[in-house]
Amino acid sequence: MSQPLMFSSSSSIVVVVVVVLVVGVVVVVVVVVVVVVVVVVVVIEVVRKRRSYTVSSCSSNSTFTIVSGSKMARRLPHSMRAHETGLIVIASGWLAVIDGCSSRLEVVVVVVVVVAVVVVIIIVTVVVVVVVVVVVVVVVVVVVVVVVVVVAVVVVVVVVMVVAVVVLVVVVAAVAAAPFKLPFKLAPGKRIVVRGSTSAESQSFSISFVVGDNVYKDDRPFMIKPRFDANLVVRNDKTSKGWGHEEKDGGFPFTRGSEYELKFLVREEYYEVMVQLLWTF
Repeated sequence: MSQPLMFSSSSSIVVVVVVVLVVGVVVVVVVVVVVVVVVVVVVIEVVRKRRSYTVSSCSSNSTFTIVSGSKMARRLPHSMRAHETGLIVIASGWLAVIDGCSSRLEVVVVVVVVVAVVVVIIIVTVVVVVVVVVVVVVVVVVVVVVVVVVVAVVVVVVVVMVVAVVVLVVVVAAVAAAPFKLPFKLAPGKRIVVRGSTSAESQSFSISFVVGDNVYKDDRPFMIKPRFDANLVVRNDKTSKGWGHEEKDGGFPFTRGSEYELKFLVREEYYEVMVQLLWTF
C-alpha cells in the first residue's frame, strides 16, 4: 500500500515542478518581449523628430530644416541643434554655416542599429529559454533543482539584456563621435561636386567630395537599398531665386553599378551648403 502512495506523491511533485517551470519561462519571455517593445517604441519616438531652427547670430537670419544625428548637433556652431532621423539610418551629411557665421564643412556618419540588435537579443533569448526548458523537463526530479535552474535562466536573460543595451549605447556613441572633417573654406565661384557610385557586386556605396581642386574621399562601406533621399538647403546651378528648401524624395533612384553626380556653385561668400544623404531600409 505504501508503494502506490509514494509513486503518486512523486508524480504530483513532478507535475507541480513542470507547471511552475513552464509558468516561469512564459513570464520571462513575456517580460523580455514587453521590455524590447517599450525600448523600440521609445527609440522610435526619440529619433524620428525633425525640426526647423533659426540661426540668429548671423548677418541675416535664415530658417532651415536640419536633419542629422544628435552627436553631430554638439559640433554645430552657434544655436543650431539636430536630431536623429530614423531607427535604422545610415547617414552622411555636409554641414557648413549660413551668411558669414563660419566656414567649417564636415561630414558626419551616424549608424543606428537598434532594431537589428534587439532582434538578435530576442532570438538568442528564445532559443536559450527553449533549450533550457527541454533539458530541465527531461532531467527534472527535484523541486530545488528546478527552482535553481529557473532562477538561473532569469538571471542570464536579465544579464544578456543589460549587456546588450550597454554595448549598443557604447557602439553607437563611438561611431557617431567620429566626424570626417573637410578643412577648407567656401568662397564665391567655387564649385562643389558630390560624386557617388555603387558596387556592381555588392550593395556598398562610396562617395567623394570635390571643392575646387581639392578631392575628399569617403570609402566607408554603406549598406544601401535602391532608394535615395536628398534634403538640400542650397542655391544650385539651376536656381535663380533666393534661398529655399528643396526636398527630393526618391528623385535619384539607383541600383548596383550606378553612378550619380550633384553639383553646387558657391554664389555668395560663406553661406551654408547642407547636403544630407540618407540611405534607408
